[in-house]
Amino acid sequence: MQDQKRKPRIKDTALLRLLKFESLECEITGETFNLHLHHCVLKSQSGDDVRENIVCLSEGLHTDYHHGDLATRLAVATHIKTERPDISEYIARKLGSQDALIEWYAKHGLTRKA
Repeated sequence: MQDQKRKPRIKDTALLRLLKFESLECEITGETFNLHLHHCVLKSQSGDDVRENIVCLSEGLHTDYHHGDLATRLAVATHIKTERPDISEYIARKLGSQDALIEWYAKHGLTRKA
């Protein structure tokens, strides 16, 4: 059996510009300056430029996330689980299953009980 190739990721620069314009505050801290759009399924992992894959973060949180800060990753995962079910659905669909979503949460420090 051959390995399945990943589908090419959806690239939508117009949507990214729109989201940047619409994003008025960090979804975690409420900060209103130096905002970044973060792909929950990373672009390097074929994460798409779709609204359901993007969360607005402050520059500091975005940097901390990509530097592996566990508290930041937990905060992002908790926010997605409680406030952004659209992202949870996207992650499960993109990664192929609910089990993959549970694994994504676990990698971010969020257990089933949390």
